[in-house]
Amino acid sequence: ESLAKFVTDKTGVKPKGIKKAGDSVVKMLTDQSFAKEVGGDKHVFVAFTAPWCGHCKTLAPTWEALTEDFMREPDVLIAKVDAEAEQSKATARDQKVTGYPTIKFFPKGSKEGETYSGPRSEDALVNFVNEKCGTHRAVGGGLNAKGGAIEALDDIVARYVSGGAIAEIAKDIKAAAGDLKQKYAQYYVKVATKLSENSGYAAKELARLEKMKSKGSLAPEKLDDLVSRSNILRRFLGKEGKKGAKDEL
Repeated sequence: ESLAKFVTDKTGVKPKGIKKAGDSVVKMLTDQSFAKEVGGDKHVFVAFTAPWCGHCKTLAPTWEALTEDFMREPDVLIAKVDAEAEQSKATARDQKVTGYPTIKFFPKGSKEGETYSGPRSEDALVNFVNEKCGTHRAVGGGLNAKGGAIEALDDIVARYVSGGAIAEIAKDIKAAAGDLKQKYAQYYVKVATKLSENSGYAAKELARLEKMKSKGSLAPEKLDDLVSRSNILRRFLGKEGKKGAKDEL
């Protein structure tokens, strides 16, 4: 228990295995809730299982972990369907489930599912969901090195890293960011503006954020914010993808 508290305090992420026996964070879908969730405003990644299935039992803890990894992604739902339960077996039949576990991905707004046949490790499943949903989660639930970054603005930042004039680049970033809805678009503008006033801003700010992360006791949402901003600062410093271990916790 003390070790679990230490990990949570330092990373903002609860380690696996501290839930009480019998507890589950996975949403079980019935015929009714499946029809409501699939085709709606969330991407749905669902495992069709059966109580007696040995492979399903093997998958269960990994599916719990995967659910926790994407818990802070409002557009992603990791779920299960008990294919033999009275309240959900019609759905399994409609989806032509004949073996267990059968795993399917349904993009938001679509009732056409894609069968997943890749590896069932947590890492492989996380990578699949990230690719399909445009998310940037890492095993453990934190953000990876792409979290918060915006490719359209990264292309402009690359000119600065290559020696371009920051004043001109700051103008281009501001113009491009105005058309973007991503959460951290304006943070790019802020960093570029600060750099035009002080060339050492990015390095100093990154060091400050790293110090904040190292103190621990951060809410998961706050940690996501710090990692996102750190990732963006690294792009201005030409250190894209170079990070400490804590960024993926």
